[in-house]
Amino acid sequence: MVDPTIAIIGAGALSTRRIYPYIDAAGAVLVGVCNLERDKAERNARRFGGRVYDDFREMLNRESPDGVIICVGTEGHAELAPVVLQMGYPVYAEKSPAPSSAAALEVGRVAKETGLLCMTAFKKRYTVANNRERD
Repeated sequence: MVDPTIAIIGAGALSTRRIYPYIDAAGAVLVGVCNLERDKAERNARRFGGRVYDDFREMLNRESPDGVIICVGTEGHAELAPVVLQMGYPVYAEKSPAPSSAAALEVGRVAKETGLLCMTAFKKRYTVANNRERD
């Protein structure tokens, strides 16, 4: 069986600590790293593997990964996820899916339209509602 391939858009502090290390641990291969600040993408590519890209579309067209992780600011998730889905790739987006419910619903609409998985990671462990429910 061939290991799944992953491309990442974003190379900030959170993704470097929490996302990149799990790719290899999960048995996947990092094939591409794209970030607006190229030096951060280069740093992560040296440490975790993959080729460095300035343009996510070029990265996806060249690498054809099995999945794409988007780890940028919230606004970026709503902008990037629909494009990546329409290019034919499943998406995992870190943090919240969008800055508004309308934008999140649009991401969901595109995922449904393309038939591709679009997963968002939420950590509600420390929210007031969850703490009250737990207590």
